[in-house]
Amino acid sequence: EVRYAMAREYAVSPADILARRTRLAFLNSTAARLTLPRVVEIMGDALGWDQARRQAEHANAELVLSQDFAGPAPNKQGAHLRTACAADVKCAFDKIDTRRRGFLSGEGIEAAAQEMGFPLSSGELQSAMSEMDTDGRGEVTFPQFLAWWNASEASNAIKEKLMQDRSAGFNMVNR
Repeated sequence: EVRYAMAREYAVSPADILARRTRLAFLNSTAARLTLPRVVEIMGDALGWDQARRQAEHANAELVLSQDFAGPAPNKQGAHLRTACAADVKCAFDKIDTRRRGFLSGEGIEAAAQEMGFPLSSGELQSAMSEMDTDGRGEVTFPQFLAWWNASEASNAIKEKLMQDRSAGFNMVNR
């Protein structure tokens, strides 16, 4: 659809593709954000964009998506770690991925978990990395991190422990 929109509908930006040509941003703003890197890649390859242009197009599309397609405001009352809002996870991921490489190392994952208020022990980090880093390169993309953070069965024990530790700390403070 990206190639078709470029060739037949004169689409010239990733935001145009996601908002007006496919309407994905209107239908599911989170899905639009998750597909943005691939749209930029396809357009960049087809249009001969260098890395700087790709980053600029990505940043511009992120700005459009965040301003015009923010999605519903999440109600986090009673939320648990495994049901974290995708936007919150993306915000933490991007805060650590300052060079916008699109992936985090183990240290980055540790920092992102810390940023979200759920620090990982070295054993928990190692377990999480082995689950997320399926190709063994030591790099985890945002979709891999989001999937692990919200849905991983193997990580539920870690998440429950973190919630218990956090609740225990909260109870100690409120005594």
